[in-house]
Amino acid sequence: MLSEWIRKFLEYCEVTKNQSPRTIVNYAHYLERFLAFSSDIDVSKIDLNLIHRYRLHLNRLGDLSIKTQNYHVIELRAFLNILSKMMFGL
Repeated sequence: MLSEWIRKFLEYCEVTKNQSPRTIVNYAHYLERFLAFSSDIDVSKIDLNLIHRYRLHLNRLGDLSIKTQNYHVIELRAFLNILSKMMFGL
């Protein structure tokens, strides 16, 4: 499930990439918003359509600037890149 992979990703960022605690908190915030939107789906169900709907969701919240929305999308992209490496050994 997505929540488990997010946990693994945050641990990877903390231990392997040695990122700061504040960076980890920020990553967790962005990814928890995606988790809430997607209802903890199986990661195999993440596709471009879901990401498009998520971007619309962020835009329609009305309280996020374009810059903040971009931070959410950038972090989601980083997570998905690492996820593909973790899952498929790429």
